[in-house]
Parts: sequence; structure tokens; C-alpha cells
Amino acid sequence: METKHKSLSECQVLVVDDEPGCRVLLCSLIEQYIPCDCVATGEEAIDYCLEHQPDLVVLDMEMPGMNGLEVCQALRDNPLTALIPVIFVTASMEDEIQNLCWEVRGDDFIRKPVNATTLLYRIKHHIRYKLQFELMEKLTFRDQLTGLYNRTYLSEEVPSILRQCIREQQPLAVIMLDVDDFKILNDSYGHLFGDVVLEKVALEIAQQLFRPTDIAIRYGGEEYLVILPDTDIKGGIYVADRILNSVREINIKNNVSYSDVLTLSAGIAASSQLMVDDLTPLLKVADENLYLAKNSGKARYIA
Repeated sequence: METKHKSLSECQVLVVDDEPGCRVLLCSLIEQYIPCDCVATGEEAIDYCLEHQPDLVVLDMEMPGMNGLEVCQALRDNPLTALIPVIFVTASMEDEIQNLCWEVRGDDFIRKPVNATTLLYRIKHHIRYKLQFELMEKLTFRDQLTGLYNRTYLSEEVPSILRQCIREQQPLAVIMLDVDDFKILNDSYGHLFGDVVLEKVALEIAQQLFRPTDIAIRYGGEEYLVILPDTDIKGGIYVADRILNSVREINIKNNVSYSDVLTLSAGIAASSQLMVDDLTPLLKVADENLYLAKNSGKARYIA
């Protein structure tokens, strides 16, 4: 996996302001240097952030309905958006308002009328800091061969996602996947070919996960783990079936196996409602089901 540092021109800023004139002005200033989108309400801002993951949000403090403080708090409470930098913009001159911004973990604060030079400098500063953080995160939490998350991410970051499932009383499904007859393939065709296979399988797994909340992890060797928040056992089966079919359809020849093409086996487990931020019981069930799938002919899933 190549670790590439994203440039400012590849980043995305979101402007949130209920006043059309302010939205247009801010966007026109920002998009001279960085791509920029805008929305008018707090609810739209949260939906946008979940779907598009902008690199920074310029957020008006005073808006009807959901105000800027509530938007920032909602972003911070969700692990998927918690690290997006937020710059508050407000016409208020009260120090207490600024204190409220820090309380909801805003990153910066600018008063209206906005000075263009100051705004752009602060946007660039916060985005560059975020990019540096993301680069370090890739080195720490990403598998260098496949680009998927690694075991360190599983142990250090996934618990916060599990806690959100507990708070919202959501189900959660996990899928344990294993490349069938990989050792024979590796010994017969060589480790370089084996690495290519692992990369292609990882890509197929990632492409079959359509929601930003879904997580793909290289669990070890030729094993992969998929974590599906807000998903019951039926949803887990649906995703596993999609992944197995997708890998079979890329048609990687595997003449040393029982099958003519590369296949996966999978074990699935789910919890209707998590009680603790620990995946160990679910992983144990998924691993046992994977073992059964392997010993029942491979190229299948068991739940």
C-alpha cells in the first residue's frame, strides 16, 4: 500500500450557514484554494459529514432549528465524524459564546464580518494538521499490504464504535473470512503472487461494504474481519454472500485447489444488542462458524 499525503486541492470544506448571502460569500472565498460545498441547516450538515467526510467544517453558530453548538456536539459524539475540524463563525461579541464553542470541542472561532485572509489561513492550518494526523493514523492503523485496517485498529479504535452501538441499542454483526487453500497457493505460485491475491481480495471486500460505518480489517495472514454496526444476522449473511460471490467472480485461477478459482469461506455471528464494548464473544462464535464452513466443503458461509 502506498502511503500518499493528500494535497489541499484534494480536500473538501463544508460551509454551514442559514443565510444565503453568507454561504455564497464564504464558499466563493474558500473555493479559490480548496473545493467547497455548502448547506443551510444543521441537520443537512450532519448528513453531509456522514456521507462525504469533509476535511473541515465552517459552521455558523446561530441557526434556526439545530444550532452550531448542537451540530458540533453531534459530530464529536459520532466516531465517524469526531475528528473533522470545526471552525465556528458568529456575529456575537460575547466571551461566553466563545467559551461554549470550546466546551463542545470546536477547533477554532472567527467573528463576523469575516476577514478573508484570517479565515483562509486558519482553514489551511487545521486541514494540514488533520492531514498529518491521518498520515500517522495510516502508518499506525492500516495494514501496509492491503490498506485495510489492522489489529491495532481493532483493539484501540473499534471499542468506541461498539460503545456507540450500546448507547443507541443497535445490533452488530461480524464476518470472519479466510482465503481457501491459501497456503497451497502460496507454496505453489510463490509469495509475490500470494501478496497480489491478498490485495485483490481486500479490495473486493472493501468494495462490497457500502456504508461508511462498515469496517474491514486484515485480521492476520489470509484472514479478514468485517464489522457491521447496526446490522442483524440477516444483514451479516447478505453481506457475506455478496463478498464470497464477488471474490469468486474476479476469477483468480487456483489450479492447486479443489476449485478452479480462488474462493473464500466465512463464519458469521451477530448480537441483537451489545452489552459491553468487547468483541471477543462474537469473534469466538464467528471463528467457530468459519471452522465449520472450512470443514463443510469451503467456499461457503455458516451463521
